[in-house]
Amino acid sequence: MAVADKIIRDLMQCLSREPCKLSKALVNMYLPANVSSGDFLKVYYPLLFIKARVRIKPRIPGIADEEYRLFILPSNDAKVVSEAYGVSLNTPFESDMKHVPDDGFAFLNVEYLKKTGFIDKAFTKARRTIKNIIGDNLTIYYVTRINKYSRPGESLQEFKRRIQDDLEGYVRAERERIESTYNTWLKEVKQEMREVEIRLKEAKRLLRNKRSRNVKKGFLRKSSKEEEEDRTGVDISDLYIKLSLLRKEYTTLRRERDREVNNFYSRRYPRIKILNLRISEEDVKILVPHSFMLWVPLGLEKETLIPKINLYSGDSIKGTCAWKECSCRQTRFL
Repeated sequence: MAVADKIIRDLMQCLSREPCKLSKALVNMYLPANVSSGDFLKVYYPLLFIKARVRIKPRIPGIADEEYRLFILPSNDAKVVSEAYGVSLNTPFESDMKHVPDDGFAFLNVEYLKKTGFIDKAFTKARRTIKNIIGDNLTIYYVTRINKYSRPGESLQEFKRRIQDDLEGYVRAERERIESTYNTWLKEVKQEMREVEIRLKEAKRLLRNKRSRNVKKGFLRKSSKEEEEDRTGVDISDLYIKLSLLRKEYTTLRRERDREVNNFYSRRYPRIKILNLRISEEDVKILVPHSFMLWVPLGLEKETLIPKINLYSGDSIKGTCAWKECSCRQTRFL
């Protein structure tokens, strides 16, 4: 009984009335106690919540745009975990956080961690963990034309299947672009041809009328009217030449369009390229303004000071591994 009492006394020394602030750069955030504590002792336990991104070029989707989230236990070895005290990274806790704790709570005292360089150690461990999650050397497949990159660990065949719809969409859009461009040019040339044909038709009509009038008058020598007819004939000749050139241009454009479309279909899909990517810990950037010390409200059994209930979610706490690592630096009592 005396040994048990001593353990309780030593553990009680690990509690404080005010929350510790392990870093000036990291704020303390608190989850509310949504359920009654009953006969339990109300204590806030800390979890370091870290957000990070990978800064690489090119900005590969699935790596550079991914936000990595980690929990780190405030302990000597800065253990990385995905769940502790009934709170997991999948829990939507961020919308419930607040800047002040609930009344009537004690706080686990982790002041001693300031002397151990815990924050620097935690950031280093977070970078290493994220780098290991992504992998040291990655083979990335990508298609520049549609700006698609493979995901970490994704095989070439998996990548092809995933982007199949995007490739087919690109093929349709590119085909439509080629056809639309040439069809616009063809339409413009066709319109010019119509205008020349109209002018040519009108010029022929005028020439016929003038010749008919001259024949009726029976002019024996070339008059100014006949000279005008000669000029009209020259205009008609020029219009025939212009119409011939436009028809050739129209035929050439149509052949170029068909050739471009056929060449496009022979290529079919844009080429898939390969990038060998090497990521270092320096590429992992901790988002300090979005990281914080999260304090979780727990209900501790008064006789043993073992956490039994998460007062935020109301869930029972299974296992005491995290509690043992965080509760006291005098681990011989745990």
